[in-house]
Amino acid sequence: SSEEFCERLLNEGKVAFVPGSAFGKLGEGYMRISYCYSDEILKEAFDRFEAFVNKNFI
Repeated sequence: SSEEFCERLLNEGKVAFVPGSAFGKLGEGYMRISYCYSDEILKEAFDRFEAFVNKNFI
């Protein structure tokens, strides 16, 4: 589920996304992010996200 994915991403990848299911059942399978941070912080977050996906799903 999107909730399980986001929980693993937080615990293992140290990146916080919000599961789409938090916004209703049609949100399942999606995630939401906040991008009101500096470019440097966003780059680090997406580098961590990429590493998490590569390690666990590729």
